[in-house]
Amino acid sequence: MAPMGRVLTGYFFGPRRTELPSLEEVRGHRPDLAVLVQRFGDLHLMEDKWPVLGNDDSWQREEWPMPVFGRYVEGDGKAWRVEYQHEDPNSVPRETRMSVEESRQLPENGLLGAGAVEIKLSKLLGTSQAN
Repeated sequence: MAPMGRVLTGYFFGPRRTELPSLEEVRGHRPDLAVLVQRFGDLHLMEDKWPVLGNDDSWQREEWPMPVFGRYVEGDGKAWRVEYQHEDPNSVPRETRMSVEESRQLPENGLLGAGAVEIKLSKLLGTSQAN
């Protein structure tokens, strides 16, 4: 989360569930298994639309690094490696050129609203609508 809040980086996982999982059920998740890695706004957390399952005392921050993102500019065919400061997903990123193929192997850079995250997850998980 950015120091002043409002912007977070999230690792999102499937499958879609009809009931909230317990903290124990999600404890084994790892960053490399995420179906979506995304910078997003905190509105649904602030409005309690996204429940917090609890605090996992075994969670290790260093196992969940700030990811490197890829940005591809379709019009000119250029691609960029986008790196944010480790503790601030709202920082000014450092960008370096990379190949289009390399950028497509990274999570797509961008900032989505919470509702857009739900829509994107629904599409990724093969569901027709977000709840």
